[in-house]
Amino acid sequence: MQRKERSIQQCFNLIVPYNITVILPLRLKRKLLFLKGVLCHLNLVKLAENCDEETMATLQPIDIEGVITVDLRVFGDERGQFMETFRREWFPQRSWEHIQTNRSESKAGVLRGLHFHRYQVDYWHVTKGSIRAGLVDLRPNSPTYLKSKTIDLHAEQPTGLYIPCGVAHGFYALTDCMLIYIVDQYYNADDENGIIWNDPQAAVPWGIDNPILSARDANNPLLADLPADFLATLG
Repeated sequence: MQRKERSIQQCFNLIVPYNITVILPLRLKRKLLFLKGVLCHLNLVKLAENCDEETMATLQPIDIEGVITVDLRVFGDERGQFMETFRREWFPQRSWEHIQTNRSESKAGVLRGLHFHRYQVDYWHVTKGSIRAGLVDLRPNSPTYLKSKTIDLHAEQPTGLYIPCGVAHGFYALTDCMLIYIVDQYYNADDENGIIWNDPQAAVPWGIDNPILSARDANNPLLADLPADFLATLG
């Protein structure tokens, strides 16, 4: 069965009892789906039909060890757009045995961070607005230890951002925004760590003053105040 026919059959099975689906021709099933308003699902299938799986995204390491940006390929026409945003195979360095997907919405001027984890990696992409991601490598054994930088991410230019364990991260909302982020561990309060957003040793080049902060982030410690034996566990 062709991909399009299979999609029609799958849609039809959702709305019509099985004993009816087996006796109706595909042409009649298509008409009934139009009447039910379900056939819009096929638009996404059609957009995806000509996608080349090997070029759905382009991965680019940056100058912080282990951090990767992902240029996401968008397929669009007058009906809308289709794109893949994440595949496990893009990041084989992790097992992705556990996956949790989170959504964060922020008003312009909000800064979240800096946060870091010992056991969890993050994968971000922006679905509305624009953010400035801030990163700093806190791993004492990393060749880019204390290297920091910012990367602007925009919904209109879809880009994923992979952040490994031990790299502190946060973002400043350049506009009202929505961020989807995938993590490879379920929430663990014991692995929620942070440093102050404008830490002088981390020196993230935010280029901003007086962001809106949560009480938690406003009271994050200085990097210099974190125990050396704790930082050593970051790698």
